[in-house]
Amino acid sequence: MLLGQVASLGGGASSNSKQNVISCLNQKASAVDSEAKDAQQQFLRREIDMRAFLDQYVKKRGDYHKYQVLKVKINQAN
Repeated sequence: MLLGQVASLGGGASSNSKQNVISCLNQKASAVDSEAKDAQQQFLRREIDMRAFLDQYVKKRGDYHKYQVLKVKINQAN
C-alpha cells in the first residue's frame, strides 16, 4: 500500500528500492519547499494578494510534510 502511494507521487514501478523511493521523496519535498518559498517572496514583493499566498503556501507546505512523513514510514518499513 505504501509503495503504491509513493508510486502515485511519481516514483514509478521501476524505482521501488528503498533508496530510490527516498530519493524521489527528497526531490519532491525540495521542489514543493522551493515553490512555497517562491510564493512567500511573491507575497512580500506584493505580487500576489494574501488569499493567493495562503492558498499556495498552505498547499505546498502540506505537500512538503506529506513527503517527509512518507520518508519516515518508508525508513521504518522492512
